[in-house]
Amino acid sequence: MEYLSRASNQRTEKGYEEKRAFRRMLIDAELECWIDEQDTKPGFLRNLSAEGISFYSKESYSIQTQLKIKINTAHEKFHALFAEIEVLSVEEHATMGYLFRGKIKQLF
Repeated sequence: MEYLSRASNQRTEKGYEEKRAFRRMLIDAELECWIDEQDTKPGFLRNLSAEGISFYSKESYSIQTQLKIKINTAHEKFHALFAEIEVLSVEEHATMGYLFRGKIKQLF
């Protein structure tokens, strides 16, 4: 059965109506994250939306931590994206370290 997604105005086969205000984009990209710019840590982007981000990192950050993120692109026409995020949730992941979900507070 198909459902209409409010975020994308497209039908989905998820079995429920998507309630997000913005569509999530699955993106495979490396990123860097840090609290202090002198101590950047690598990570891997999972998905991105207009207001949120999900990524993996071996470094552990607590909920409500304010992080800076740099999403690196592999294409010369697209510049890196810089953002400040707030960590909303953290889950341990068997192979990737931790899965983080965060709210995008500001883009640079």
